[in-house]
Amino acid sequence: MSHEITEIDTQQGIEQAWHGLTKIEPKLSLENCWPSKWDYLTKPLVTSDGLATDFKILVPSDAQTEVLGVPFADSYTMFTNAKLIELLADGFKGSKAKLVSCGTVQRRAKRFFTFKLPELKAFKVGERQFEPFFNLFDAIDKTQPLMARTSNTCIVCANTFAMAKAQKGQTLNVHLRHSRNAAAKLEGLSEAIENAIGQQAEFKAEFEKLMNAPIDEVKAEKFFVGFLARGEELSTRSENQSKRMLQLFNGGAGNNGKNLADVFSATTDYYTHESSGGDDLMKQFTSSEFGSGSRMKGEVWDILTEPKRPRVAELIKAGEKSMSLAAA
Repeated sequence: MSHEITEIDTQQGIEQAWHGLTKIEPKLSLENCWPSKWDYLTKPLVTSDGLATDFKILVPSDAQTEVLGVPFADSYTMFTNAKLIELLADGFKGSKAKLVSCGTVQRRAKRFFTFKLPELKAFKVGERQFEPFFNLFDAIDKTQPLMARTSNTCIVCANTFAMAKAQKGQTLNVHLRHSRNAAAKLEGLSEAIENAIGQQAEFKAEFEKLMNAPIDEVKAEKFFVGFLARGEELSTRSENQSKRMLQLFNGGAGNNGKNLADVFSATTDYYTHESSGGDDLMKQFTSSEFGSGSRMKGEVWDILTEPKRPRVAELIKAGEKSMSLAAA
């Protein structure tokens, strides 16, 4: 299934998210969260003929006919839900961190936990209010370690944008260490929280710059076209996308069609709510937060916030070319 959230996945939270799919638990905690209700079980991998192999597989305790992730050898250390929750509880000991969302995607191959931290304050830029969150992601399919990133939700339009980079451009990694001679422990969590606080200051400062960078409707349209078509002939889908982004630039929630903040909000709003097409909210949620929509929002942010913004001018020029090809 293309949307990667399946019938065995769940997103749980303290309130309904914009996608309408949240299973609400008002008093959500690490002790009562959905991942605490089941776990990953390790079983030997055998061939169709019943022959034993050197590999193992994972199955969920509540649906043991399902095979999760990929086969693995004894050298791979698997952290169960119970162990990961124990490590998170230990890592946040003494903190007032509050779990507000958790769940899995990709047939439970990836787990996520979202926290509100008292150190991360809500803030306002112009008429837009932002709510920051601290996310921890883990993959049982060996595609990534436990990672941390901040995420901002713009309350005005309920669009989301995740910052996966620290101030110095480094990924916020939180490591799980395990050896035969030492108990498993969570490393780097306090540093990641400190970096997350720095990220929010960086985000606010950069967004204020975008609000002070004017752009008119004509150039905004060319930017959207250039971003989507990159100077090539404009497809029908890209044309419709650029028109919708222009509508959001001018009249989307919180937008006035005047500056690069409106350009950014238009694109992030589009990739948060509309980019997957159709009415499949699960597909849109996964694209926005974990897939192509998330990557596109990150790319737009990088383009708009780099020093002197050279790619903004390049994309406007590329948009002109694409529009001329469409008119020919």
